[in-house]
Amino acid sequence: MRTAIVKFYEPAAIDVSSMNRIVVLEFEGEQGKSVANSLSGQLWQNEFYTVVDRSELSHELQLAAFEQSEEKSHRYHEFLAPARNKGIDGVIMGEVREYRCEDKHVRRTSFSASNGGGMIGSNRAMGTGIGLEFRENLVREAVVTMAFRLVDVETGEIRASREVSHKLSEERELASGKQVSQSEVLNRLTQECLDEIVGMLAPHEATSQIQLAVCDVWTKGRRDVKEGNQQAVRGNWEQAEHHWQTALQIEPNNHAALFNLAIAADHRHEYAVAEELAMQALRLQHKTCYTEGLDKIRTHRNATEKAAEQRDARVATAGEEAW
Repeated sequence: MRTAIVKFYEPAAIDVSSMNRIVVLEFEGEQGKSVANSLSGQLWQNEFYTVVDRSELSHELQLAAFEQSEEKSHRYHEFLAPARNKGIDGVIMGEVREYRCEDKHVRRTSFSASNGGGMIGSNRAMGTGIGLEFRENLVREAVVTMAFRLVDVETGEIRASREVSHKLSEERELASGKQVSQSEVLNRLTQECLDEIVGMLAPHEATSQIQLAVCDVWTKGRRDVKEGNQQAVRGNWEQAEHHWQTALQIEPNNHAALFNLAIAADHRHEYAVAEELAMQALRLQHKTCYTEGLDKIRTHRNATEKAAEQRDARVATAGEEAW
């Protein structure tokens, strides 16, 4: 079974209506400043928001970031005056709650058979033909947890309050080669958390896997469908489509070629074309992978349309403010 990776757009997971200009305050906790800088940079690259440099705001607003109690949230309104004066719509404040990577060395023992009294590793086998083998392993546990709040500057209300956490738990043999450093692990987990937060805050590109269709052995054009599938797996969509179109020229009712062309149209965000091609394939042959693929195409279409609506609403709001 071969699958192809298609791209589509996911909408922001939280209510970001009327949020055009935002600022990310320094996060509390270990690596808080670095995390806030990275989050600001990723949101700027996403191009959904106008990201304001937090250095333009007063120290009093920064203090509001450390208000962790829900009962105190009403105090945000009085602290947010500097942000309102700067025309900022939303403030992101947060905390790095966990940031740790712990290593432990353990000795593992395993039994192995020998041909009598030979040597097993650096350990002498017993006369019974059973020997012991000792290995030094590294057990690593790591976790990065962040929490953030998106505060509406105009009302002082909390639009969203979420926590994200990414973990690693593994055991490796020390003799297996170069070990990844603790800092590299923490950086990767931090980036995974930031990617998840950006996905909540802004429309973003996402990927999905769809199973490619294959021909029955007697179907004309089977070779071209197979070669097209191989190209699609590699991400060579233009070559893949060429092979699938050739298969249709050989056999116009080649439902596998039709369905795979639907996947290619999905990848191009041509969803009306993709749905029609998938329906043609289903009318010729009802297969589970076709119905499941059609459902995914429709899911991608709905998500992409919602993401576009969020971007269009943001542009319209920004235009009204300019007037």
